[in-house]
Amino acid sequence: MNTDADSPIDVVAAINSLEELTHGNETRTNSTGLYFDSTDGFSLVGAALNKAGVPVETLILLGPLRVEYLYERNLLPVKLTLGAAMVYRAAQRTQDGQVGADRSWGAAFDHAVVAASRVIDLIPDSVVAAASAELVPA
Repeated sequence: MNTDADSPIDVVAAINSLEELTHGNETRTNSTGLYFDSTDGFSLVGAALNKAGVPVETLILLGPLRVEYLYERNLLPVKLTLGAAMVYRAAQRTQDGQVGADRSWGAAFDHAVVAASRVIDLIPDSVVAAASAELVPA
């Protein structure tokens, strides 16, 4: 659960959440294209949003609206960075059958990892080095 309501979910938190949810559920699929369906359960992105504190009732109200649509219009019930939105979008597109035939949570996670790597590759090496230096005690 996102414990700090003012802090957006970033790309690392998004990918970590998807990884945790996918573990043991790699072959699980959802056929409805909804964040939550009473017969189909959660989609991977729906489960991640629920884990971040979005109630099932709210996920039901989001219906088939795509994560990028909600993000662009600031309609998501949790804050996301652009990187997190891209990660969730990749997973959602996979589960909706827009990227190949495999709609499983495992395939969705794999596509989310690719999206995360693209976001992280945009960060200049100098920024990464400076952040790493701050984390390592002198």
